[in-house]
Amino acid sequence: MPTNHEINKSILRHILQNLQANRLLQDKRMQKAVQLLAQISLAALILMIFVGGTEPVANGLFPPPLDKVVHSLVYGLMLLLAILSFPNTRKPILFILTVIIGTLDEIHQIYLPGRSAGLDDLLADIFGCILISLILKYLDKK
Repeated sequence: MPTNHEINKSILRHILQNLQANRLLQDKRMQKAVQLLAQISLAALILMIFVGGTEPVANGLFPPPLDKVVHSLVYGLMLLLAILSFPNTRKPILFILTVIIGTLDEIHQIYLPGRSAGLDDLLADIFGCILISLILKYLDKK
């Protein structure tokens, strides 16, 4: 016959296991929520680039050299959102896809009145992706 101490210990172990399982479930829910929010944000960002970029106000919105900083920030953010959106996809693949989107944006600008494609813009996009990759690599080591 088990003693009261053994019964209490068993009950406590059972409670702790349930708490850990509940915490894991909440963590999974939070991960799914973050993933969904990142996916919505990523879609909105790409839409703003390709649809918003066609608006006349987009021409000269950021004067040089500030435009290169904005390119770097936007495409760095895009890569970060892609990584959060698709956590099971290898980061180099997401990096390449983000650069492809930047390339398509520059090609798209060739056909817009008052806009022009620029290798310097694409290099700023790539720089933003490299910068966020380095930051994430640094944070992964900590």
